[in-house]
Amino acid sequence: MLVVAIACALLCAGGASALALATHAATSARAKRPPKPPPVPEGFVGINLSEPFFDPRVNQVTQFNRMVSAGVQSVRVVFSWPEAQPTDGGPIGFDATDQVVEQAASHGLRVLPVVLYAPDWDAAPHADGTTAIPADDGPYADYVKALVLRYGPGGSFWLAHPGLRRMPIRMWQIWNEPNFTFFWPKRPFAPSYVALVKAAHKAIKSVDPGGKVVLAGMPNLAWQYLTSIYKVRGARTAFEVASVNPYTVQPRNVIVFMQKVRAVMDRFGDSHKPLLASETGWQSSDGHASDNDCCQVTAKQQATKIAQELPLLAANRKSLGLQSFYYYTWVGNEFRDAPSFNFAGLFRFDAGRIVAKPAFASFRRAALGIERCKVKGPVATACATRG
Repeated sequence: MLVVAIACALLCAGGASALALATHAATSARAKRPPKPPPVPEGFVGINLSEPFFDPRVNQVTQFNRMVSAGVQSVRVVFSWPEAQPTDGGPIGFDATDQVVEQAASHGLRVLPVVLYAPDWDAAPHADGTTAIPADDGPYADYVKALVLRYGPGGSFWLAHPGLRRMPIRMWQIWNEPNFTFFWPKRPFAPSYVALVKAAHKAIKSVDPGGKVVLAGMPNLAWQYLTSIYKVRGARTAFEVASVNPYTVQPRNVIVFMQKVRAVMDRFGDSHKPLLASETGWQSSDGHASDNDCCQVTAKQQATKIAQELPLLAANRKSLGLQSFYYYTWVGNEFRDAPSFNFAGLFRFDAGRIVAKPAFASFRRAALGIERCKVKGPVATACATRG
């Protein structure tokens, strides 16, 4: 509008020179506009799926359609070993994981499984209020191997669903946040956790040489925890992808967090390995939660921080070697005095209904913006209208 006003004033003064000056002003203004960044690669934008997404009252098809429309390209989901194999030597049930993989594939979404929890029959002794870890790593590795044979390249799931878009799972995340005693009671955590990673790595490679092990995401002082992992003999060759859960108060510090982690990876000779942000986000729990965990904000502040974070992730992805991020989480079960992470969702669960929060619109705008897509197509891999 400013350029048009200048041109009009000059033309009113008369003469070809005035027109030339106006044209030059318009050209200069256009030249100063920074070029739009290229779209992020496919699979960069992810979301965590957690309770209450799996409540039977939730229409998952509707929710997967919403994810696609909001620019989500990958989902991170817990594959629960005790749920799949509750008895020692018993058959492995795939019903729950089949449902997620089928819906994701039909919508063109990639899946990052977090293989988590130990059944009672292979649980090491642990204190109340902590998560059991495997007493013997072998059965856990066997379960991971069964998952690869089910969902990896040429897996039995794809053979049983010949009409479904084939999107074999090639990355497997081994556990979650072992730096916390809640998830890994044994201290120090690194030696025993690395032993589990090694067992899973061997099992995966035995049936899918191209499959990749992803380290568990870690929050807080993740760069220090990762250093302790690297110091365990053989750890560096037991994984292909590192992962962190960079929860911070300020969006810009998410980048600082990952820069510290990348520096550790580079120091130990892993500059070529990609990095994931397997959880990131804020909880709109300010004044409502039963705890004071990081990073509690209001619903409006949650939306604002999301709008700031996603472009930062896109702008820094190459320098960080950031392959993808997964916002935590799609929907949360919010109620008075609930734990703060119940308020982390883009949606809230309300008496069986999924209700959008301001965070959802903010996420959608930011995600489509970094994908350079105005409107998504019917599947996550398609952009109907480019932005």
